[in-house]
Amino acid sequence: MNSMLILVEVSDFRCRAAIGWYPEERIIKTDLLITVQLKYRVDEINDELGNVIDYQEINNLLHALTKKEYKLLETLGEELINTSFEKFNGYAIYEISVEIVKPQIFNKNSDTKSHKVFLSKTF
Repeated sequence: MNSMLILVEVSDFRCRAAIGWYPEERIIKTDLLITVQLKYRVDEINDELGNVIDYQEINNLLHALTKKEYKLLETLGEELINTSFEKFNGYAIYEISVEIVKPQIFNKNSDTKSHKVFLSKTF
């Protein structure tokens, strides 16, 4: 039987997180928009939630990890990828991607609308 490749995505998860290189960013907290994509293979779906990754579980993971403090967006992204892989290790994970957008720019001299990082890891 041929397997099917599934992409599940949680888009624009909005939160306030203690993240930033400068201590004041972690004290004030920063708005973030996070998108997580998981690509994985399944043999069959059969209308069974147990045969697919539940996107609510991804949402729960985002809630938990964004309560922690980070200096770098990249560190949060890496932890999201690694924790997602561990949590969903019963599935044939092919790739996990994370995009984190930080719309607040604390540097008053910046002409930038936002900062963004994108991380992706294949397995």
